[in-house]
Amino acid sequence: MKVLFVTHTLRHQYLRSFIEFAQREAGWRLGIISDKQWSDFFAGLENVVEEFFLLPDVAKAACWENDPDALTRLKQRIAECQVATGIPLNRVVLTGERRMGIAYGREF
Repeated sequence: MKVLFVTHTLRHQYLRSFIEFAQREAGWRLGIISDKQWSDFFAGLENVVEEFFLLPDVAKAACWENDPDALTRLKQRIAECQVATGIPLNRVVLTGERRMGIAYGREF
């Protein structure tokens, strides 16, 4: 899996043609994580509707955050993941996308 950040709109035409070529010629699967509901940039690309994920508004509590059972299950799942990977959650959070803490996600 590779991640491509689509940033500046001046690059959209180039990036879109590159992605279309990669899907057609190399069989790339495209998954989209976006902070916008939809964008013209994605229209017409293959398989994007099935692989489109909208970022949540983290300033608003999700309905499950007030459910004690859901919170217990989440904490159990996090603990299982930490044991399975050997990476504590705080280390993952510190590596946050494009932030100063990215070095904490790498082995020394």
